[in-house]
Formats: sequence, structure tokens, C-alpha cells
Amino acid sequence: MSKEEVLGYFYTNSSKYGVKTTLIILLCGLAVGMVIYLTYYISSEKIAYNRKFNWSLVIMHLITVVVMLMISSNIAVSLGMVGALSIVRFRTAVKDSRDTMFIFWAMAEGLCVSSQNWRLTFTTVLFIAAVLIFSSKVPGSRNKYLLIVRGGAGN
Repeated sequence: MSKEEVLGYFYTNSSKYGVKTTLIILLCGLAVGMVIYLTYYISSEKIAYNRKFNWSLVIMHLITVVVMLMISSNIAVSLGMVGALSIVRFRTAVKDSRDTMFIFWAMAEGLCVSSQNWRLTFTTVLFIAAVLIFSSKVPGSRNKYLLIVRGGAGN
């Protein structure tokens, strides 16, 4: 392998995605994202349910797919993206530890979809969804809320 071939690998796409392939990958990503959406909807406590956060999981999943497709097609772009993404800081406090888990799940499934490993993608999304839904329905696993009202005698 010559020096020109190595440098050419850094500056040219190692694999090109056409419009049809990209749309298929994104539609599969949307399907997986909707499984994550439904799982969050079913397993969340109705008092703490946040519809905007749930939709942000789907969009974050699709953004992860797009970023990984871009990174996998060019080594120079991947190095630039790693540098750019390393300076991003998230300052929003996550109220529930399950929300953090859903964020990582959405990102991991985005990586699976963008690698086009369909067996791993659909097996893991269905398995994790089943575990999360089952664990949310176990008796006694829900948070209990207590309301205390104190009143005094009227004057």
C-alpha cells in the first residue's frame, strides 16, 4: 500500500450511502426509536411522564444514527467529529436515574442501526423493552407518594 493510497483513504469516502440506503437506515432507526418511545411511555410513572423528553429520545436516537453514518464514511470526518463532540457539555440535571438509562439505550441503539447490524438491533431493542416494561409492572417497584395535609381549628 503506497503513501497516496493511505492518504486517499483519509480524504475519500470508504463507503457511500445512497439516498435509498440512507432512507432505509433512517426508517429502521425511526422504528427502533418508536419502540424506545413506547417503552418509556408504558414503563414511566404517569406523574413523572414527560412527553417532550420522550420525543427527545427518538430524535437523539436518529441523530446518533446520522452522526455514526457520517463518521463511518470518512476517517478525517470521524476525527473531527470526535474533537467537536468532546467539547459538548450537558448541563441539564436529569431528575430520574431511569431517564439517564433511556438516554444511553437510545444512543446504543443508534449505533446498532447505523452499523446495519439488524439482528443485534432488533433483538436488543425488543429484549430491553420487555425487561423495562416487566420491571415497571412488578408490584411494589413503583414510588409511592405521600400527601400530608395539616389543618388547624378556625378562629
